[in-house]
Amino acid sequence: MKIVCLIPARGGSKRIKNKNIVDINGKPLLAHAIEKCKKVGLIDEVWVSTDDKQIAKVAKEYRAKVHKRPPELSQDKTPSGDVMVDFAEKNEFSMMIMHECTSPMTTTEDIEQMILKFLNDDYDSMLSLINVPYYFWEIRKNIAKPISYTLDSVPITQEYTGHNIEKGGLYIISRDVLLRERKKLGGKIGYFLIEHFNIDIDSEEDVNVVRKLL
Repeated sequence: MKIVCLIPARGGSKRIKNKNIVDINGKPLLAHAIEKCKKVGLIDEVWVSTDDKQIAKVAKEYRAKVHKRPPELSQDKTPSGDVMVDFAEKNEFSMMIMHECTSPMTTTEDIEQMILKFLNDDYDSMLSLINVPYYFWEIRKNIAKPISYTLDSVPITQEYTGHNIEKGGLYIISRDVLLRERKKLGGKIGYFLIEHFNIDIDSEEDVNVVRKLL
């Protein structure tokens, strides 16, 4: 069985210039992701999918392989599933773990344990989640409505199990299912619960928080 890790890292980020290679404590953000993935003994190859020469240079510097991403798959609204399918159509492997480098608090141990759970529990695909103990509401046409409970039955915090949200930037899928479903998740979908603090980098403030935490 060949396990590959794919790190999507296109150029041209809008909110943070060169977000994927922004400096985090003396090292590009992408480098942190590559290094943690290369420490996972279960992973055979670490790849970076990019359209950007500077990002490709950083990837090679940190001993990752580079998959040249076509321009049509390097747009703001390109689904990550399409990027994964593009890689799968051009490379042979058994299963892929996709790690978004913008989730730098995700650890090597998270990745390793998630792969083991995927292999042991016979899933077709898997994603990382975190549990948040908050009451969720939706806003429609300026009207607020609870979606975690009804106003007739408000759970007490001690008994409230919270909600699971997609976070941690980790996805696993077999190559066969990826090519069949052509999405990042499909078939029998499992989950891996990340139980420590996690953050996705979307703003300069997030960058500063991560610098302090790391």
